[in-house]
Amino acid sequence: MTEDKTVEWLDKNFLLVLSEKDKEFISGLQMMLLSPDNSAIARTVAEYLCSFENNSKVDSKALASSLEKSFSENGIDSTSSVVSTIGSAVTEMGGNIPLNVTLLAKNALALERMAARAGFSNLLEAFYS
Repeated sequence: MTEDKTVEWLDKNFLLVLSEKDKEFISGLQMMLLSPDNSAIARTVAEYLCSFENNSKVDSKALASSLEKSFSENGIDSTSSVVSTIGSAVTEMGGNIPLNVTLLAKNALALERMAARAGFSNLLEAFYS
């Protein structure tokens, strides 16, 4: 977090190169998290992950349904639980998490730990305070 209270995305290894699709996904997801709609978030995540060639055999609607159920039961406040839920659901359906998505998740988890050290309850609180 910078002095002007913006959150900077860190990639210590400089491996993460975001495509326009990645940027649109992050931007859309960020807006959805302002007024959480588990169904819309699950659908957006499922469509994004199923758009990768190695996940073409994963049923996007089934993945969205599984994610929505998990988000409703467990909430979406904790980045670590959301990342774990998404990873488990995709893997159970025979899909893979692409490298760029893994790097996004790794960075989000690091930011959440930094937010906790700064006294915030989660990354969303730090981002929108």
